[in-house]
Amino acid sequence: MLRDTAFNRGATGCLRILQRALRVKIDGVMGPKTRAALAIAETEPKALVCLLRIAREDYERQEIGMRKLFEEGLKNRWEKAKAKALGFL
Repeated sequence: MLRDTAFNRGATGCLRILQRALRVKIDGVMGPKTRAALAIAETEPKALVCLLRIAREDYERQEIGMRKLFEEGLKNRWEKAKAKALGFL
């Protein structure tokens, strides 16, 4: 799921989305607090995938600005990525 996010928003955008999902300071740096939060979140992978899905949409709305023309397609992409990620569990 993070790979799809990185393809769509680049490495920095992907990290910011991950930080948003982990509810840590969003600074675009994979520092010790982000790593620690990720280590905890990885113990509940289904919950992490669901948080990432929510964070992707929040990021798009708040940081990029959701464009109506692309909204349906983006939501479809995010749901497919979520389903694929959950299928690995």
